[in-house]
Amino acid sequence: MSGAPVERLMDAELLIDLGGKQDRYVLSKPVVTIGRRQDNDVVIAEPRVSRSHAQIEKRGSDYYIVDLGSSHGTYVNGQATKEYRLRAGDRIELGALDGRCLTFTDVPLSIGSSLSADSESHELLSMIISRQTPSESGELQLLRLFIEGARALNSSSVLGEVLASLVDVSLRLTRAERGFVFLCKEGGGLELRSGRSERGEILTEAKGISQSVLRGVIASSSEFVMSMGDPEMTGTESIVSQQLRSIVCIPLRKSQFRDGGYAGSSVMGVLYLDSRIENGRLPDVSHELIRAIAREAAALVENAYLVKAEQEALAYQRELAIASTIQQSMMEVKIPSLPFAEVAARNISCKEIGGDFYDVIRLADCVAVVVADVSGKGISAALLASVLQGAIDPQLRQGLPLSQIAEGLNLYVYNKIVGQKYATLLMMKLYENGELEYINCGHVRPMLQSGDSISCLDNENFPVGLISPATFTSGSVQLRDGDRLMLFTDGVVEAENHSGEFFGNERLEATLAKEFSLGKLFGALDDYRAETLLSDDCTALLLRYGQKAA
Repeated sequence: MSGAPVERLMDAELLIDLGGKQDRYVLSKPVVTIGRRQDNDVVIAEPRVSRSHAQIEKRGSDYYIVDLGSSHGTYVNGQATKEYRLRAGDRIELGALDGRCLTFTDVPLSIGSSLSADSESHELLSMIISRQTPSESGELQLLRLFIEGARALNSSSVLGEVLASLVDVSLRLTRAERGFVFLCKEGGGLELRSGRSERGEILTEAKGISQSVLRGVIASSSEFVMSMGDPEMTGTESIVSQQLRSIVCIPLRKSQFRDGGYAGSSVMGVLYLDSRIENGRLPDVSHELIRAIAREAAALVENAYLVKAEQEALAYQRELAIASTIQQSMMEVKIPSLPFAEVAARNISCKEIGGDFYDVIRLADCVAVVVADVSGKGISAALLASVLQGAIDPQLRQGLPLSQIAEGLNLYVYNKIVGQKYATLLMMKLYENGELEYINCGHVRPMLQSGDSISCLDNENFPVGLISPATFTSGSVQLRDGDRLMLFTDGVVEAENHSGEFFGNERLEATLAKEFSLGKLFGALDDYRAETLLSDDCTALLLRYGQKAA
């Protein structure tokens, strides 16, 4: 079945949201390329995006997203795809499902224009149009106006107006006395979201409706359309007791390619209409029209939920950006200039905020360095990391032994958040004479380069906050002029390539054997993982001892 092409008022657009930075791109070209390379129409300079990742092709009146063999895939509404016909509100994510997306937006149809017959709803409408009579043309025009207006309202996420329009138009088409829209609640059950009478009165309560019909439609995900004289009308107790003469109850179904969050059912809600007036059977064409409206309404409701989810995600991203700024300012480290040592460090978070931190503190007789890694990721890990850093600094300045600091931190974390979080931790004190005191609390062992040899410092304790009570012991070593120490978190050795293989300790040692530096380490790490995203924070600190270091 074919239909006349849709006449658009303007070209469709992409709304580009890359974690706080938002932009628009008008799809005015037949083919729009997307990728990391600078000669693409839409450039996304992120590692997860391939150089030539995907393109959007305009075919007639429709737009298609086509994956160009990208390394990490193209996703539409959370589903991986090679080619997909886009609809208004579709979310395109490139390389990862991380909330950073391109949203395809279409414009409303011009008044009186033909509808595309590509969707199931539009196929039904084309069938109705092909058999319409003059008396039905007003209903069809009303239907077009409803769809146009509802789409326009939906673009602004005015779900209440969309549902009210749906009920009003449905009442006129069916000549029922009253109509309601119920939406499924996440915890189960139905919530009345819109109710109207044939006179335009707002109904806030759905009194006297057939609950058995509602339950049956939700359970079966199938429509119920009955008029006086049908066996079901006389065989259902609630219908008889309410003296109902006609009922239309149609499910608002989710489309198969989206997940609106209502587990266990494909129904988002129901459109319910009834009447106590005995006016015979409803016209067949009205049945078909109301089914078409229900399909369109379901898509509109679904899009409204997507818009709401997107707005919530944007608000969350803004909160994350604020939290990230606060964390960075709180954890910003000014590395002091020392006459007997040189310190450099680098941190890469896999999310906006992370659970790794390092610190460098100049004390009266030594320099103290700290590298820590809180279990997990995200906000909870970042919060505990900030607490730990704030707790360690004053204790080091007070001159407390490293073992005593570790025991105090362990007791505090364990008592506050039993079993939920812990942290691995390295603390060191380097004195001017080269004496190094250190304690390792469940952390990756630091590597020492002395002359031509590379070794690991042995000292093992429990992570802080894992068990209590626990005893912590420190170790010591004498450094020579020119000796270097590398402290790092497990995100370094557990960085993955496209095959899911870890960077590993052996590759780390081989890299540092060639050049014991941060630049060499992170360069090798970037080359190894290429476009693969980090799954954990990466932190490394280089400490060089020697009178000529300053």
